[in-house]
Amino acid sequence: MKGRKSISLLSITFIPPNLFILFNKFLLISSSVRLNSIMVSFLINHGYLSHDFDFSGKPADAKKEISYRLGTTIVTGDGCCRNYASLLVDVLQRLNLPIDSFYCYQGSIRRGFNKQANHVINLVSHDGNVYGIDTYNHNRLYHFKTPLKMVEVSSRTKFQLLYKPYYEITIGEANLLQIKQRLKRFQGYSEKPMLNPFEYEERRHDTVKRMRMEYDTLYQFHEDTNELKEEIASSIQRVFTK
Repeated sequence: MKGRKSISLLSITFIPPNLFILFNKFLLISSSVRLNSIMVSFLINHGYLSHDFDFSGKPADAKKEISYRLGTTIVTGDGCCRNYASLLVDVLQRLNLPIDSFYCYQGSIRRGFNKQANHVINLVSHDGNVYGIDTYNHNRLYHFKTPLKMVEVSSRTKFQLLYKPYYEITIGEANLLQIKQRLKRFQGYSEKPMLNPFEYEERRHDTVKRMRMEYDTLYQFHEDTNELKEEIASSIQRVFTK
């Protein structure tokens, strides 16, 4: 248990203060939670948050994940939607930015009512409204169509997500009253106008372009944090090989 506890603590502390410096470098903290989310996704996908730039994007062993923080999996080089979403929550909460998770079924909404949750995204605030952002899938942005359904903001695609509140009840994160209150909030979000998809795509493109141009800064960030990332990965390996 001592080893597992240390892993949990390491997963919280391996990012600051270097990531704070990096965020200030790109001046995104005061700009938009959406852009901060895009930045974290870029860092994950390009290996800057994994030891030795070794990020496969493969799902980790779920049995191991229950023993340490989900976001820590990114450091080991593995990770899927639940790990992206968990790490983003960890990072943005440390920056005092509003962020939440959204458990859902991704696929045919008509058939989804009888399906279990198969995806996790994040909920972010922007101009008084709340959107879903899928950092695992190219930062797709979603808008509440109804309290239970989200649709992608972009008019070029028809991706939809169906909220699965029972999952939150099952894992002990919420009770029925909290779920009802959450659905009421979602209803309010669905009644607000949707963000202009072209504006979002333009800002997303500009953010990624700017980060690509700052390779030296990103590489230095990776080097400055790699020793601790190696320590986290080694600690995890020791715990699960005993």
